[in-house]
Amino acid sequence: TFGNNCGYITLGNYLRYLTVNDSVQYVIIVGGASFSSYVQNAQILNGTSGSNSSNRLQISFKANVKYCQFAAKNSSGILKVWTPADLV
Repeated sequence: TFGNNCGYITLGNYLRYLTVNDSVQYVIIVGGASFSSYVQNAQILNGTSGSNSSNRLQISFKANVKYCQFAAKNSSGILKVWTPADLV
């Protein structure tokens, strides 16, 4: 699923149940290694973007997991990938 104003996104192989929220641009989403090692249940939050087509943000989620994973830039502009349930 893709939100509004998304563009310049490169998708890897073996991705499923992926949500890309609004204004995500200039990213490369790394997929799984094979049909039996796929990335699923992942979400990229609003505004997560690289600088331009020459400086894309590469996002790698863990493969073969059943829990939700999220990716976004923090307030310092650093990409973070996390599982919310691990934070409690």
